[in-house]
Amino acid sequence: MKILTSLILSVMLSGSAAAADYGMAGCGLGSIVAHELHWSDNMAQIFVATSNGTAGSQTFGITSGTSNCGSAASPSVRGKVLGQKKAERTVYLHYNLAQVRADAARGDGEYIAGLADLFGCRNQLTGSYVGFASMSQRRHESLFNSNDAKVVQANFERALSQDNLACG
Repeated sequence: MKILTSLILSVMLSGSAAAADYGMAGCGLGSIVAHELHWSDNMAQIFVATSNGTAGSQTFGITSGTSNCGSAASPSVRGKVLGQKKAERTVYLHYNLAQVRADAARGDGEYIAGLADLFGCRNQLTGSYVGFASMSQRRHESLFNSNDAKVVQANFERALSQDNLACG
């Protein structure tokens, strides 16, 4: 037990450990230890989940952005998260394209609000997505120039960039 405690403390103090990827069990102290020891099998993920749960390090890491969580995560982890967000947007648009198109034309509605959420364009404090909805209404013709969800998504990404909307 003393060896494990020493290992955990040394990893916590290690600067290079903060850039490690994490597996199925997520970020947190356990993911850093598993990375440093080059553990990658299912047993390692059980260790990661148990360590994170016991120490509360995942919750702390998510809240503080440390322990391989949030913006402190490695570029490849951030890339995976971005890829997942893009995939979620594509699926949402695929199944809801007609409703999103109609809401965008009105500049309001639950489907355009849902897309605003997926693009990170809803104000966390007020719940407002007015800027996103307004841009969607103003650029409706160029945004919905296709029935392909991936094309529409790319159109939104381009429009958000051109309008400099603060979306995450």
